[in-house]
Amino acid sequence: MSKEPEHHLLLVDQDLDYLNWATKHLGAEGLKILRCDTADKAAQVIKKIPIDVVICDIKLDPFDGVELLQLIRASSPETITILTAVSPTTSQIIEATQKGALGRSS
Repeated sequence: MSKEPEHHLLLVDQDLDYLNWATKHLGAEGLKILRCDTADKAAQVIKKIPIDVVICDIKLDPFDGVELLQLIRASSPETITILTAVSPTTSQIIEATQKGALGRSS
């Protein structure tokens, strides 16, 4: 009898090498890792599956990670969302904070 995962992690990034690396290194017992390479695919997953944590890049298509954050906050406010970026602009940081991001790390 297979046990259902206790937690769901959603990785969202256009870089498939990063998705492969993160899946390998973040895997743990009781955790199911889901992966999407576009924001619209991620939005569909979030509507269907209760996600505990989302780690997503700010730079996504067809809309960015800040807009995805806003969709997540509206449909699943208990979901923890971590936005990543190589070098976010000040305006991206401000917009993310206004749409529900709790802070940033340098």
